[in-house]
Amino acid sequence: MKIGAYWAGLTMLQLAFNLHAKPLKLETSVIPLSIEKPDLRTVGELEFRGGLKIQSKKETFGGLSGLAISANGSFLRAVSDKDNWIRAQPVLDKRGNLVGLASAMMGPLIAPNGKPISRKEWNDAESLFRVPNGYVASFERIHRLMHYRGTRTPMASAGIPTLAPHRLEDGPPNKSIEAAVSLRDGRWVVFAENFPEAGTVISGWILQKQRWRPFDLVRTELFHPAGAALLPSGDVLLPERRFTFLGGFGSRLSIIPEKSFRPGAQLQGREIARIDPPLVDENFEGVAAFKNRKGETIVFIVSDDNFFPLQSTLLLMFRLIE
Repeated sequence: MKIGAYWAGLTMLQLAFNLHAKPLKLETSVIPLSIEKPDLRTVGELEFRGGLKIQSKKETFGGLSGLAISANGSFLRAVSDKDNWIRAQPVLDKRGNLVGLASAMMGPLIAPNGKPISRKEWNDAESLFRVPNGYVASFERIHRLMHYRGTRTPMASAGIPTLAPHRLEDGPPNKSIEAAVSLRDGRWVVFAENFPEAGTVISGWILQKQRWRPFDLVRTELFHPAGAALLPSGDVLLPERRFTFLGGFGSRLSIIPEKSFRPGAQLQGREIARIDPPLVDENFEGVAAFKNRKGETIVFIVSDDNFFPLQSTLLLMFRLIE
């Protein structure tokens, strides 16, 4: 009787969470990799497979910072700077190019108490990665990671808090965990955005045997980590971004070998591409990757428009040239 009551209560609680999720109407338009060279198909070691400008009349749409994809590539999931999650299905044409999004849903991120996160200092989600039983999101300001469990609608469940590296308490509230990923062996890895703010390295940590252990990422010019994705090979794809008032946004993508991730290591990724003007110019943060049925490694990157009218939400799709 007690077991039955427990599962009944759990089912009702999950149903209550699902009531927060609503269909989201998106307007998408196809964009080239470069307006000046609309036929451009490659940049570095990436083959361009399509891009979208995404808009919605929903006021809470935007600020997409973290991106993840289901194991079979059927659904993209994103988290925003203002406590929302979004799920959508990539639509491809006969040539395998990205041409739209379908079946979009949107809902609030749920706190451990079962209520939507509402306070600003708690709702700044920055990264998202898939784990065997759900997804994990990282948050700035109040530094933490939240585990959203489930198979069908994990992002609609109540988040289970996981402590972030304690050293982040000494850092600035909005420059902490910007990128996070789970390695094939189950270890979690997080990268700070710009901490410490001076020096030749940026801090990172590996969750190993229930302890966060530090490593360093070598700085490259003015770039800072913006996201992270596990590649089918086990290596990690790390997009980094920079911003200057004269040059605007720029992005750098590099690959860090799986074997490099160990406590005390000094990591330096191998650059595979730069997305700078005259290529499409935006604040790219979220990244996700998977292997399609053809055995190709497909990469998605999404931009954070910061809810600023002069910026846009862009989604680009690439094939990694291997």
